[in-house]
Amino acid sequence: MMPLNILSHSVVKETTIQHGQLTGCRATSSPCPPLPQDFLWAGNGIFRSVTRTEFRAVALYHRVLTPGLIELSPQFQLLVSPVPREKVKDIIDEIRRYPDLEQLFYLYWRGECWEVFKPEQECTPYSCVCLDPYPEPAAIEIHSHGYANAFFSKTDNREETGCRISTVFGRTNRQLEVTSRVCIHGLFLNIDSNRIYQDINHYCHHVTDF
Repeated sequence: MMPLNILSHSVVKETTIQHGQLTGCRATSSPCPPLPQDFLWAGNGIFRSVTRTEFRAVALYHRVLTPGLIELSPQFQLLVSPVPREKVKDIIDEIRRYPDLEQLFYLYWRGECWEVFKPEQECTPYSCVCLDPYPEPAAIEIHSHGYANAFFSKTDNREETGCRISTVFGRTNRQLEVTSRVCIHGLFLNIDSNRIYQDINHYCHHVTDF
């Protein structure tokens, strides 16, 4: 069980949804802004929320029942345009170009559009290491699994401690598949890849749903 160390939090007594934002929560010490980058104490648990330029998300931190408070559920909202189809195609073409290797891609939102960057890397059928020791933090990180399934490994769980979207491409019976999640400082929220990548179904025979 994850140890509790709540430095600050908001007690959620009522909520409303306005323009896609969670509002109306009541804070213990000061007014609570929409989806604070903090903790939310709800009737069904303690949640952690994050907001960055590209997305907003709320994930369960610790399951605990508190009578008198409303219940929340995990949430995700992309705040910018999805990765366009042509850039999705470029990424998948590169994955198919080296089908037996793991590969790494970083995606950055540059104000009006997505930039796809493939860093200098050392790739094998079982690993991929970025050779830049201090890469610019990406909003989305993609890596492929060669001919293995699309899944998040124990190494992924250990290393993904920041705040970003993470996607893995893999294969089942040589058919391309994809899975995605939001990483929230050690918490993970599975999301449908269709919400991030335009027309991803056109390129993948299977999109992992949650």
